[in-house]
Amino acid sequence: LYSQDGELADVVLLKERHHCDCQTSKHTLVNNCLHCGRIVCEQEGSGPCLFCGSLVCTENEQRMIESSSRKGDNLRRSLMDQNRPAGWEDALVMRNRLLEYDRNSDKRTTVIDDEADYFKTHSIWLSDAERKKLELLEEELREKRHASRLAHKVTLDFAGGQVLDEALLSTEDVEEIFRQASLVDAPQDRSGRGKEYHDPSRMAHDNDDVHPALCGPAPTFVDSSSAGGPAPNAGVRPSGYDGVYSRVQDKEFLEMSDMRHCLSMHQPWASLLVAGIKRHEGRT
Repeated sequence: LYSQDGELADVVLLKERHHCDCQTSKHTLVNNCLHCGRIVCEQEGSGPCLFCGSLVCTENEQRMIESSSRKGDNLRRSLMDQNRPAGWEDALVMRNRLLEYDRNSDKRTTVIDDEADYFKTHSIWLSDAERKKLELLEEELREKRHASRLAHKVTLDFAGGQVLDEALLSTEDVEEIFRQASLVDAPQDRSGRGKEYHDPSRMAHDNDDVHPALCGPAPTFVDSSSAGGPAPNAGVRPSGYDGVYSRVQDKEFLEMSDMRHCLSMHQPWASLLVAGIKRHEGRT
């Protein structure tokens, strides 16, 4: 039960090569793999590394192989031709298939990210074509913003006696660049071209101010004061606030608004009033 050192002999050495993660804590060391650094113990034995497939052998076997003799060549051939553990080939096929799928697979999911609303060329959700297009737009924007002083234009106002500096980057140029950048996020079909919507109501209102990714019909203005139109405030229940607060979308903003009401009470009557226990207070 015990070895010569007095330790419990609970180490079992199986026949042939088997995968072992003892890190030489139970078995003796054969060598380290010079390719991946794996620690190969006596249970795994000399032969191809069970992780990367490189040859791992003892120092004596390595010297014999490096001697370039016939005996060394036969030893190297015999070590590399050993049978690998069961499932080795299937594991390699699975690994190659997953790597190929990760490298050449189509974009099958749509990630809705708030960062996509901004003009960012280093977004991880952009494809190569989209990133290249945004990089060109960014370079164009940088060139116009940091143009040379030789290209600077001035306007001479002889009537007013003024010299007006023209902006290097006009508002129209910025809007055009951002409009081109917004086209990157437009919906794409499988052929790679943007979807075209032939809705008459949409085409009637198409202009440069409409976002290119807008898929629905444009809103129309209905004058409630015209004859035959809906009555003003029809079907709208009074909310208790004036029209200023009815335009707020999120109710959290109402909590930060001042309703111009103030009530000061002493405790414990204030807590009783808030809890709805004591609503009326009479004086004697």
